[in-house]
Amino acid sequence: MPGHFGLYRGRVAGEYLDFFAAAYGVPSAERQRIAGGVLALTDLTQKREESIQALSRGMQQRLNLARVRVHDPELSLLDEPA
Repeated sequence: MPGHFGLYRGRVAGEYLDFFAAAYGVPSAERQRIAGGVLALTDLTQKREESIQALSRGMQQRLNLARVRVHDPELSLLDEPA
């Protein structure tokens, strides 16, 4: 993930994930379930309704990882995942 993420300021985490899920062609009926799953995977479930700009940098990084996972890619390459 890059150092600067281009996160959409003024949005909450759940809206951000819904936007990208729609861009990837995820059917609307599945988006809430998938968003819940990737938020749980990244330990951000409690932040679903929180403004992106209110999240710490680490949480923003995790949100970006969640964004990458909304379309369930077959392969994810992680460089320095720590």
